Amino acid sequence: MERFRARHEQPENGHGVDLDEALRPENLTGDGEVRVKASRAIAAELVRYAGLDEDSALARYATTGRGSNEALREEYLLIHHDPSAPEPIRELVAWFASGVIAAENTYGRFPNRPHGQTPSLRSILWETSTGEGEEAIAVNVPADTPTEVIRRLRDASHRCWPSWAHRSRRS
Repeated sequence: MERFRARHEQPENGHGVDLDEALRPENLTGDGEVRVKASRAIAAELVRYAGLDEDSALARYATTGRGSNEALREEYLLIHHDPSAPEPIRELVAWFASGVIAAENTYGRFPNRPHGQTPSLRSILWETSTGEGEEAIAVNVPADTPTEVIRRLRDASHRCWPSWAHRSRRS
């Protein structure tokens, strides 16, 4: 994680967007999320800070504005969970993740927070699935849940699913 700090020493983000300006309340959406241009700039800043290559999910998002939370979260959680990451970088991760999750979970799974207040990944629920097709079960996990924990949840549900499904079909 030492490479994170070395990368962060560079002051410019190369996207012509001042991140402090982007996070001002008037530059947020009506739901309090960062606008797409700012979200892309944040992704670019996180890529630069973490030293990720141009093939990373965050780098692709910075370039295109496209990417699912499933694809992006492993990279941004690596930064978020790094104890050496400075608080401003963790805040950028929270803003970025909150916006990506809000775009996917459009039915409103977010706690009410004052407009412009930095989101908390622990209090945001992200809907994911434990399987596919008829065997899929939707689960909501805190947005800062490590990918490995979600994998274990999926594995455990797959082991339990056949017996549970079998019992419910007989009833």
